[in-house]
Amino acid sequence: MIMQVNHTNQTLMISLTNQSASATTNKQKDSRIRLKSFLGLPTEDILARLDHFDNVVSYHEWHKERKALELLTVLEHVVASTFIQQPEEIKQNWTYLREQLIQHFANNNVIQTTLQQLNNLSQQTHEPVAQFAVKIYSPI
Repeated sequence: MIMQVNHTNQTLMISLTNQSASATTNKQKDSRIRLKSFLGLPTEDILARLDHFDNVVSYHEWHKERKALELLTVLEHVVASTFIQQPEEIKQNWTYLREQLIQHFANNNVIQTTLQQLNNLSQQTHEPVAQFAVKIYSPI
């Protein structure tokens, strides 16, 4: 009987140790969840990219200062050179960096997207001209 209790206690201890190890593993962040780079091209959607950035930041539980530093690591080409030349207090200001990205790159995307949607419009085979004209002039 005593041997069974010892065996049971050992099994219980092993089980608790394994649960503790798996809980620790679950708390570690998946290194595959990464930020996407941003080049500043008209075809890139800065608002969608910033949403992705916010999701990754939330997942990794980064504070505001780290958010700003991480943002600088994903900026490339013209965008990077614009922000790298800023003073350190600007580079560490998440709110300012976000506002500047939106101000400089959000309008480019809207224009590019609208032009692409307009280029993709075509009149269907049996579609009246008046109905097609409505599609062209309606807000996209």
